[in-house]
Amino acid sequence: MNNIGCYNVQLRSADGNPWNLAGQNYRLYYDATLASWQSGVSVLSTSDYQPFTLIEDLQNVNADIGSNLVFEDSLSFLNYSMDLTNVSTGGTMLPIDGSWLTTSRLCFHLSDSLLNNLGACLETIWARDTLTAAYATSFVEVAEWIMMDSTEMADGALYDDLEATDGNGSCFNNVCRFDYGDLPDSSDTTNTNDYQTLAAQNGPAHLIINGLSMGIQIDSETNGQPTTDATGDDADEDGVTIFPTLNLSSGITFRLPFFYINTTVERLI
Repeated sequence: MNNIGCYNVQLRSADGNPWNLAGQNYRLYYDATLASWQSGVSVLSTSDYQPFTLIEDLQNVNADIGSNLVFEDSLSFLNYSMDLTNVSTGGTMLPIDGSWLTTSRLCFHLSDSLLNNLGACLETIWARDTLTAAYATSFVEVAEWIMMDSTEMADGALYDDLEATDGNGSCFNNVCRFDYGDLPDSSDTTNTNDYQTLAAQNGPAHLIINGLSMGIQIDSETNGQPTTDATGDDADEDGVTIFPTLNLSSGITFRLPFFYINTTVERLI
């Protein structure tokens, strides 16, 4: 909605050691022609960590850092931190199985050119010593909690960073999927059985959200799939499977059973 796209920022233990995550500082560069930063939030425990703290938001500058960074002439820079609330108690432990832990979520206003191209990439790079030293010396600074009143810095650990000779950074993919309708639509009019199903007619569609559906089967389309019996989009017809006999008259209430899934974390408003 309103061209806002949000992305999770994650850490993991690459060597399988049970790192007890302390304070963190993130420094991110991204292409200003494709997005502008809107907001950020920490998703770590509010009792263990301070809230998302914005240190610097530098928008759309010509960095001219003499690197092979392909968007350095239209670069934006984001610097934020999330520190331990009480260094004597430690914080969240990174999973020892190497799985990713979400630490924060960043939201951007995405350009139409990015949103209108399925699978398009918002190219990004975490600040790095030899590549972006003029602005920041390391792309992620993480402290490991060792014991009461003791932390140990882990500077510049490498997480999907780019090489100094490489012009391609990490990529925040635009992988939004939409479910269109399949009501019959034989013309551009609104005559009988013409429901304006196609995207060219601003046909109804909704964003597919992982973990939220009516029925089990989900499919996505790039356009409406009009058919006479409204089954053109195939796989997602299992939300309502029992249709009671409808004897329509004033004052009568009908109950229509349906199956739904909702495992989303965010509250939908």
